[in-house]
Amino acid sequence: MTLAPIVTFVYNRLDHAEQLFTSLGKCDMASESTLYIFSDGAKNEQGAAKVNAVREYINSDAVKSYFKEVRIIEAEKNKGLARSVISGVQSVIDRYGKVIVIEDDNIVSKQLLKFMNTCLDRYANEKRVWSISGYTFEDNIVGTEEDVFFSGRPNSYLWGTWADRWMSVDWGVASYEKFKINPVRRHKFNRYGNDASGMLDDQMIGNIDSWAIRFHYGCFLRGGFVVMPNKTYSINRGNDGSGTHCKRSGVEDSRILYDELKEYKLPLPYEDARVVKAYNKKTHRRLIYRVYRYLKTALLGVPDKK
Repeated sequence: MTLAPIVTFVYNRLDHAEQLFTSLGKCDMASESTLYIFSDGAKNEQGAAKVNAVREYINSDAVKSYFKEVRIIEAEKNKGLARSVISGVQSVIDRYGKVIVIEDDNIVSKQLLKFMNTCLDRYANEKRVWSISGYTFEDNIVGTEEDVFFSGRPNSYLWGTWADRWMSVDWGVASYEKFKINPVRRHKFNRYGNDASGMLDDQMIGNIDSWAIRFHYGCFLRGGFVVMPNKTYSINRGNDGSGTHCKRSGVEDSRILYDELKEYKLPLPYEDARVVKAYNKKTHRRLIYRVYRYLKTALLGVPDKK
């Protein structure tokens, strides 16, 4: 098995970076893996001190000692999350053909890299599989005996994919004009969470700056599946209000990371009604809201702006 490179994106949250790299460095296979760290530039002089503190840490021996090789790319100016992820992943996946991407606000299981690399190897030629996730928002969605389940919604916290899937994404979303006025397509896109079409609307009118919803749309267009662990290999700490794109939720993930060493049972992808139900419960938007968004966006052409 050829190990996938690990890509992380950091900005100005030193405490999150320390938690991530401390846990990631303890993973089995970490010492055999190449790590790329993309550090975005500060937005202004006032924010430079926090960015520099993170950069001092990621350049330290404390981080470099964990991995086979560490490559650090520091942006001179602020790119923003979407540009950073798209360009950063592109540069690495062009070279290696596959990648594991981890946001800086995760804490990961010791067995994370084994799970991710095993799945990337197993599903490389199964074109219906769009990506691999190391995170699941709810354990045991499909019971307690399964190792994985399949979702139609990619996860942005911790994920892996291959060059051919990544390269097929249209980041400009050329088909959006037809999509936004088609209620049947919008309904299908909302199958794994009825907030999806509204998020794509927000992206296209500039309310949000998201690579993830466009990646999700690319998966949807090709009828793709995402491999999800039935028990999570990562916990996300980004809902503490410290991030640019995440508000404080007041809810902390208290689950125990899955650390069992095992041989995984990895079936071919299939749709499971239990998974669809769980996603729609998690991301519920009332029908009246969805109708309102459709009328504003598709028929009147004047969607809400922040």
